[in-house]
Amino acid sequence: LQTKKVFINKHIHIAGVYSSNITLYYRNSPYRIQTDLTIETKAVLTIETGVKIYFDNGIGIKIKGTIWAVVSAIIMNIFNILK
Repeated sequence: LQTKKVFINKHIHIAGVYSSNITLYYRNSPYRIQTDLTIETKAVLTIETGVKIYFDNGIGIKIKGTIWAVVSAIIMNIFNILK
């Protein structure tokens, strides 16, 4: 009898245009962005420490408002994923 390990890779999918504040919480991480994400003027995108964000090829975030990363390590995670 052989057993196989099954890995469930759960992602929270986010996309679209946000005109109000949005927070990406560590407890819900990882996040997957499959279509372009836009943060409108006066909206704030807050990213908690430890959050992982995965982008599909050719997809990105357009920030017209503000982005807050709780610590600089988050920014490094984002840039590593974008490479």
